[in-house]
Amino acid sequence: MRVRLVFQVINRGGLLPFHHQRLLSDFIKATIRGSRQPFAGSAFYNFSGLKGQSRVTRDGLFYDSAKVTFVLSAGDSSFIDNFIQSLFTYEQIYLGTLLLRPYQVIKEDVYFQYNTTKFVCLSPLIIISEGLPQAELKRFISPTDSAFNNLLYESTMSRMERSGFFSPEEIAGFSNFSFEPELEYLQKSKELDKKYSRIYTSNRKGSETEVRGYTLPFVLRASPAVQDFIFHSGFGEETEEGFGMVDLADRSHKTKLVPYYEGSYDMQGKENRN
Repeated sequence: MRVRLVFQVINRGGLLPFHHQRLLSDFIKATIRGSRQPFAGSAFYNFSGLKGQSRVTRDGLFYDSAKVTFVLSAGDSSFIDNFIQSLFTYEQIYLGTLLLRPYQVIKEDVYFQYNTTKFVCLSPLIIISEGLPQAELKRFISPTDSAFNNLLYESTMSRMERSGFFSPEEIAGFSNFSFEPELEYLQKSKELDKKYSRIYTSNRKGSETEVRGYTLPFVLRASPAVQDFIFHSGFGEETEEGFGMVDLADRSHKTKLVPYYEGSYDMQGKENRN
């Protein structure tokens, strides 16, 4: 399940770091721990940064909008259900210096029918995260290099296997996999000296590690089941730390937005006694 979480901003003018995934990661983990059925381990979830009217300042992102939004997604819909139940028990939430109030949840229903889809990155894509020296985790690998494709394929198949959503026979049938970065975007980034690859700090397993992340549009040629998995559970490594969320580049893709209702709560979080 994939949802857009909308919050009212109580103190317009608050600040967040440019890369505030760590704050959101800690908030999500704390919220799910407080749910009625907390998850002890991985739920294969991922999330975007906080979106709203903002501007870049020396100290970070300055938010000047009445509402802000971020996207949360998981392969297990019960993870989202329990998160939202817990979320709407909060009267207000501090995130950085922003004071927020949960307001609305909108569910995104997306259906993948074809073997080719163009995506964009809502958060940086990590292709290597552990098992190598620190220098290797930060090493730049060109998105056009076959090694980039191979690492993403291995990561995706490993995560799909660990998720328990697919049988070994199904995973064996997902061998057709091709990651193709948008070459025009890479060229323009080079001409404008715009970085699509940076070093980020991750807090996986309780210790800070520097990893390289990539933010770029790309075409993925893979089974619709593989596309559905990365869209809902994240692409690449460290998705639960705020990396690897993708979105459709073409919003005319078959997408349906519906109000989210769960149990006795309506989409504004108010108890429904009707």
